[in-house]
Formats: sequence, C-alpha cells, structure tokens
Amino acid sequence: MKRLKPTVKCPECYSTELYKNGKNKKGNQKYLCKKCRRQFTLKSIKKLNNPKCPACDKGMYLHHKYKYHVSFKCNNRQCNHTIKQLIPSVIDDPSSEKLFVKDTFSGHRFSINTIINAINLYYSLNATTRAISTYLLDYMNIKVSHVTISKWIKKFDKYFKSISDELTKNLYLGDADETVVKINGQWY
Repeated sequence: MKRLKPTVKCPECYSTELYKNGKNKKGNQKYLCKKCRRQFTLKSIKKLNNPKCPACDKGMYLHHKYKYHVSFKCNNRQCNHTIKQLIPSVIDDPSSEKLFVKDTFSGHRFSINTIINAINLYYSLNATTRAISTYLLDYMNIKVSHVTISKWIKKFDKYFKSISDELTKNLYLGDADETVVKINGQWY
C-alpha cells in the first residue's frame, strides 16, 4: 500500500494517515484509514459534507434523514453526540414573506414596522387615526400625522385584504345556524 499526501482526509476521524485500497465498481479510487480502518472514496466525501462533532471534534455520520431535517451522530462511541440540521429547501416560506414584495413599502419616510403597527391598531382595536398618532408619539417616539396614517390605511387596505383572502381561502368557518348552546340546562 502506498502512503498518500495529507490533502485527503478520512471523513470519519479526519486523519491524514491513509492508504490506497483498490477501486470500486465505478472505477473510483478507494482509500483505507490507518486509524479507524474506514474504507471510502473521494466521491462519497463530497456528497456527505458532514459536520464535525461539537463535543469531541470528531467526524459525524448521517444517522437519519427526515422530511424537514437530517440527524447526524458522532462516530466516537464514547461521545455518541447527535445534532440536527434543517433542510431549508423543503421548508415553505412563512406567510409573512408575502408582505415584503419588492417596491410595496418603498418610498415611505417611516419604517415598515411603523406602517404595519398603525394599520394593525386601526383594524384590530378600531382605533381612530388621531389615537394611533398619539400612541406612536407617546410609546414609540415617532411623530406621524393622523392624515398620513389615513393615507396608509387607504393605500394598503386592498393589499392586505388580498393577502388575507389568499391565506384564509382554505379555512372552513362553518354555518351559524348549526350551532347549539346549552344555557341553564336548556338547549338553544
């Protein structure tokens, strides 16, 4: 067996003490680690891209692949540490991502959070635009005219309505005439 240059490392223990150990069925060079006796090819190392163990700094192997994350386990039997990593390509974008479409909130003097807070106060608390203006000044130290808040509500009303309709189109709210309530022992 021929000793290799230290550029190739074992994916299990990251040792550079390796030997060439024949070829696999596809014609790729196989290597044998002198320390942990693991046999591998360079193609398998590039596919894995496994992390190091945060506890003992040894190599980790793919323990299980789930729908939204993968689980890695430490190769060191004394450590036996596991970590999980998310698979970002599988997870859908949150619904709040639909708010930040390009040029939706651009050209405004105030931040997106200020605009959304003002609109939220208007619809959820039925607050007046003057009350919202006073609230923003008192609690957030942001001076906004009640006319500006009124313009925000008119401008973004249709936009938020379309997002709301899209997010709630699959919800079943039921019929009110099918509801039965028991009050003082009688059904109504």
